[in-house]
Amino acid sequence: MKAILVMEMPGSCLECPMEMDVEDASGNKWQGNICRGCGKRHADKRKKPEWCPLAPIPERKDEKCDLYEKDGSGNWKKCGKKTDLLAAGFNACLDTIEGSEVAPVQP
Repeated sequence: MKAILVMEMPGSCLECPMEMDVEDASGNKWQGNICRGCGKRHADKRKKPEWCPLAPIPERKDEKCDLYEKDGSGNWKKCGKKTDLLAAGFNACLDTIEGSEVAPVQP
């Protein structure tokens, strides 16, 4: 089973709630940290590592797409816009993830 944690994207490990400082047996803190999200060590917690398990929420998709029809000579021409239902559904999922109010899809 998978889960989603929605939070503001930290710019570095220092700003991340999943960052865990490491101490040796004497109580001395290691300069780096361990990520609670994946268990990997990171030497410079001032930077976000490339392997960071946090991924940004994708951008919303354009729900309007071009509508085409054939003209009298059989050529396709643009005749307006229509709602892309896949994009509308994708955006509705983003609304739910982000906690936004979900608007009904209008075809």
